[in-house]
Amino acid sequence: MHPGFSVFAGPPVDPSQLQSLESQARYITRPAIAMDSLKTRPDGSLVLQTPPDPRTGQTSIALDPLEWIHRITAHIPERGQHTRRSYGAYSNRSRVTAKVTRDFARPTAQPSRVDEDSEFAKETRRTWARLLAKILKWIRCCVPAALR
Repeated sequence: MHPGFSVFAGPPVDPSQLQSLESQARYITRPAIAMDSLKTRPDGSLVLQTPPDPRTGQTSIALDPLEWIHRITAHIPERGQHTRRSYGAYSNRSRVTAKVTRDFARPTAQPSRVDEDSEFAKETRRTWARLLAKILKWIRCCVPAALR
């Protein structure tokens, strides 16, 4: 499930642009989930049809009504708060795994030291600086602000 929502912050739509207004109205009234995928069981629990889970292959989830409400509203932050999720190398699990691996790794032969003022070291730093500048430029240009 996507952990957030987006807001259009561009120029206002001119009232004479009916097609654009109609498109935005359809978007605003679109439900958070397809209600066709939600079924009620005789015991009162809910069954939500989902795409196949890559690990288990399950295509549905049985939920208590209160649990369903919690899941559908979990991405809404408290008033005045921002929700921030970290993925990949920045996630808690990734940091813990890296620390455990680092703590239990056996020391190997010491890497050869490169003279900090050598031309090779300077060129290496310049190469890394160029690479990082490209990555930051790509992030600013192509990654939506909500994901940064």
